[in-house]
Amino acid sequence: MLSKQTKIVLALELLFAFYMILSITMSEFEIYKVEKYIMEYEQQNLEISLENQSLLDLLDYYSSPEYRDKIAKQNLGLVLPGEKVLVIPESHSLTDSQRFEKSLALEKQQFFVDQPNYKKWLIYFFGY
Repeated sequence: MLSKQTKIVLALELLFAFYMILSITMSEFEIYKVEKYIMEYEQQNLEISLENQSLLDLLDYYSSPEYRDKIAKQNLGLVLPGEKVLVIPESHSLTDSQRFEKSLALEKQQFFVDQPNYKKWLIYFFGY
């Protein structure tokens, strides 16, 4: 049988082992939290740098002579010497399916406008 001194030494060794395991676990958890914190901020830093690059690209575009020329032509109608203005009507820029959808929408709108007021309310509330 174990003596009383041996039991006390074993109990102290067990407590010490428990303390060591607990302290190692706590330090590993702290390391995990710090690494997670660093990763989150690195991700935010990357997103901010991408946004900054995008804004710098927009700044370069808006300050370019080509953009100023485009705005002058669009808003002020200015034309450089030797240039010809070509105006494309809206109806020619639509495909057949887009024109068909537009005509259907106009017919539906006209149908609704032609209805008396009480029928408009019935259509609104009950879908008749």
